[in-house]
Amino acid sequence: MTENQRIQSLAENIFVFLSITILSFGKINLLSPFHYAFFYTSFLVGKSGIVGIVSLMLTAFYDGISFRELIFTSASLLPFVFEFVFTKTSKKEIPYFLKIIFCCLHFFINALSVIASIYLINLTVNAIVTLCFTFVFKLSYSLLKDGVKTHITDTTLGCMAFVFIAYGAGFSGIIIFSTPLLVLVAGFVILFLTCVLGKEYGIIGAISLGIGYAVCYYDVTFIATFGFCALCCVPFSSSKRIFPFLSALMGLTLFELYFEVEYIFLPKHLIFFTLGGLAFLILPASLISSVRLHKSAQSGGLALRYLINKNRADTAMQICRLREIFLQMSASLSFLKGDTEKVSLKLAQKIEEDVCKKCDNYRKCGKKELGNALLTLSRLTLIKNKATISSLPPLLENECTHLASLVGCAYNNSLAIRKDVARIATQNQVKSTLSQSLSDICDILYAQEKNIGAPLGFDYDREEKIKEELALCGVVCRQVFLSLCNDFEATLLIKRDTFDKNNVERAVSGALKIKSEITKVDDSVIKGWSIVCLKEKPVFSLIVSVASRPKSGEQSGDTHSFTALTDGCVMVALCDGMGSGERAGKVSENAISLIEDFYKAGFDHDVTLKSVNSFLRIDYDESFSALDAMVFDRKTGWVDIVKLASPPTYLKKSSKTIRIDASSLPLGIVNEVKPSVTRRETEDGDCFIFVTDGVYDCFEGDTLSSFINNSSGKNPSLLASAVLEEGLKRVKKPLDDMTVLVCKVIIDV
Repeated sequence: MTENQRIQSLAENIFVFLSITILSFGKINLLSPFHYAFFYTSFLVGKSGIVGIVSLMLTAFYDGISFRELIFTSASLLPFVFEFVFTKTSKKEIPYFLKIIFCCLHFFINALSVIASIYLINLTVNAIVTLCFTFVFKLSYSLLKDGVKTHITDTTLGCMAFVFIAYGAGFSGIIIFSTPLLVLVAGFVILFLTCVLGKEYGIIGAISLGIGYAVCYYDVTFIATFGFCALCCVPFSSSKRIFPFLSALMGLTLFELYFEVEYIFLPKHLIFFTLGGLAFLILPASLISSVRLHKSAQSGGLALRYLINKNRADTAMQICRLREIFLQMSASLSFLKGDTEKVSLKLAQKIEEDVCKKCDNYRKCGKKELGNALLTLSRLTLIKNKATISSLPPLLENECTHLASLVGCAYNNSLAIRKDVARIATQNQVKSTLSQSLSDICDILYAQEKNIGAPLGFDYDREEKIKEELALCGVVCRQVFLSLCNDFEATLLIKRDTFDKNNVERAVSGALKIKSEITKVDDSVIKGWSIVCLKEKPVFSLIVSVASRPKSGEQSGDTHSFTALTDGCVMVALCDGMGSGERAGKVSENAISLIEDFYKAGFDHDVTLKSVNSFLRIDYDESFSALDAMVFDRKTGWVDIVKLASPPTYLKKSSKTIRIDASSLPLGIVNEVKPSVTRRETEDGDCFIFVTDGVYDCFEGDTLSSFINNSSGKNPSLLASAVLEEGLKRVKKPLDDMTVLVCKVIIDV
């Protein structure tokens, strides 16, 4: 037996001993059936009989030594003696039917000891009550042993009420300072059940304890008193523990004053009830949270929460497998790149066949030295796109007698295989781009795998608060799932005919102290119910306005975009393709489309621009684009401004205008792009003004900055039009496509 098992066994034995002792004080007339029932139950479920027997022997002499108590004590030893003998000889546990036989034998001997002292009708009642409570204790034993960690069904809930009646009777029989100990116990139990398990448990437990007192003293006062105290706790059950405690104490005072309880008992009741309440107040918060967690599982929500996390884990596993495929594909593309060295070797072999092998001195030249010299000649010829005497390595230049033939053959054959070189280079570039893109996708998939693979936690306390707030608004809500992740997300099961958008948003916002909004409403598989999803409502909004003028015709080479990303972010982009007209517009449109897709997929700035740049580099017509991109977080107000070879961006604030510059090459020029990224915190009313070269070149020096600073930023549309019109006034004819994009930050009220 391990140390933990020993501690658990000791705790269970103490629990059995105290229970039998306390229940022995619960008497109906002259009968005390409750501790008999618990003794039989503990013996039937496998607890050692010695623990219950010690308690029975002590309580048997509580009313004084008599012939009846001697017989009863002797009878209580029988199950233990048989248990000891049976396990000593067979080394096995006593069969269940034998336990039942010895329990019946014990009760029969005990009955004989009281026949002479009480009426037969009382003995019959005692037998019925004992058997009844033996059955009840048997069903609820695991609940009594493990607290509320087991699943509470309707059957065990009913048994719990009967058990509380028995314990209520037991504690009622223990009198301290002319006051039943039950009042102290009720102060703790009512608060614990109401605030931790729920109002239905608190009311049932309170009334059951009152019935236990009524069983002993034929007085129903405590049934109403404890029930009223539980009702007073209900409105404050989700508040700090001090508030339900004070409300219950006030309820006890008002109730007993109203029904004119004798003043000599009222102070004692208040003191005992206060002591029980203080015992509840000093309970560790971790213990209460643990109990609430187990209680939440009883609604059936635990299975659904487990299924959610299981699906997330399965999805993460699928992402992991997909990532491995992409990794293998990326590695294969890198390995399968075409080798231009093979082309040089092919040219060297051709020169050797056509010139060297026909020379009389071929055998005099060392094969290895000649091969290296011809390979060097081939490389230089392919690099320079021509062959001269100066391209010959020393071995050939000093000793070969057919220099002209070597140079001519190298040049003529290089023309024929140069297409192979260009084809291999193009294929290598495409493969390199695809390999890098697949590698970047693997990075994103890895991040998603870690994010999705992590199990969601759930905030059970705040889920209950949401239910209460909804009930106060007249909205019937059966279930609430509030996930504990970086982004607040709640899912509610609401009765359709009570659903009201404003009430739901107001109730959830009030319960969580977070401004929330409904994002989705779907019909549930349960008829008459709806699934309502809510998220945190962003604090900031972005108003975007554009003014544009093509250089000539109807097609502009400038392209702009405004799209929503994940996690409450939005992206605004302005792309200026090289030149103007349809060709430039197509290039910038493709670049913007790719950038949108990469950002939506969750890639960061570097990966996005590097990948888009690689795709544009495949085009050998040197089509490139200048880029302005702004990623705005609507929850925090932070903004990232990404610039590539674009004109300055202007931030117009209430008192000044800030110029944001960047120095970098445009997309599609070089293999590695180095974007300029500026991160700023925004305020209500800030305006970002983006312009293309066609607008910026119309202004000299800081005249554009001064014009923006002197303009009104209240209306983004008017500001964009004003900047464009001012630029047109300064030039006779547009030299390039002209676009002005204005983004204004506002705080939602």
